[in-house]
Amino acid sequence: MLVDEAMARLHAREDGDAEARCYLMCLIGSTLFVDKSSDRVRGWLYSYFRDLKMVSKYAWGAVALAWMYRQLGRSSRAGSKGFSGCLTLLQAWIYEYFPSLRINRAAPQTVT
Repeated sequence: MLVDEAMARLHAREDGDAEARCYLMCLIGSTLFVDKSSDRVRGWLYSYFRDLKMVSKYAWGAVALAWMYRQLGRSSRAGSKGFSGCLTLLQAWIYEYFPSLRINRAAPQTVT
């Protein structure tokens, strides 16, 4: 769904929180649940922002991790041309769980 469509849907509710809902939906949709389209947010996100009081009770970390694994699975297929997902989250996960890939900043690096 286009961002303009999402904004129109949220404004139709007329309860004053439409801007907050749209902002949260676009923020989470464009940072955690990234796909290859740059001007769209996922339609399934719309239902999670109907009640703003419930947004803080969702397990966004677990959902983001599941989304990243799904995107990794899609990018590992033969016909895939790239990865679409939260690359910052992937890099942080690699840095945390693969210490052998970390840069050792304590030891001075010499160039010979």
